[in-house]
Amino acid sequence: MARKDIINFIKEKTIIFLLITVFCILIISSYIYVTYFIPTEIITLNYDFQIESPKNIGFNLDKDKLHFGITCPGCQEQRKITINNNENYKKKIKFYILVQNPSSADYFSISPPSGTIIKPQQKQEYIITLSIPQNASPIKDEGQIIIHYYQSIFN
Repeated sequence: MARKDIINFIKEKTIIFLLITVFCILIISSYIYVTYFIPTEIITLNYDFQIESPKNIGFNLDKDKLHFGITCPGCQEQRKITINNNENYKKKIKFYILVQNPSSADYFSISPPSGTIIKPQQKQEYIITLSIPQNASPIKDEGQIIIHYYQSIFN
């Protein structure tokens, strides 16, 4: 009888140990997920542009949004933004572009590319380029460039 009591006691201790281990793994996994996979900050920049033919060009230097102005088919416009990392950890920067007109989604590029990492107390300049294809139809488009900042695990 004493032997069964010892075996049951060991089983109970093993079960308790396993439950505590699983609980700790869940806590650590949740911390890692919240810290590194959920943005620490989200910035939204509104933009607009207009395509007109023949080669009309217009400027808008207001700072309420990224104005690419009036541009023409076959033309290219660029805007520069600077992101500062004032934190004591590395930041991974991801860009998302939301467009009104689905055909204009391919007109945008960002350099350096989305996913770059900014070291603590440093800044990075990004060039947002709007490249209009030669065969583009006249449109007026507005949308948003959404920037997600993540705490970086790597690099």
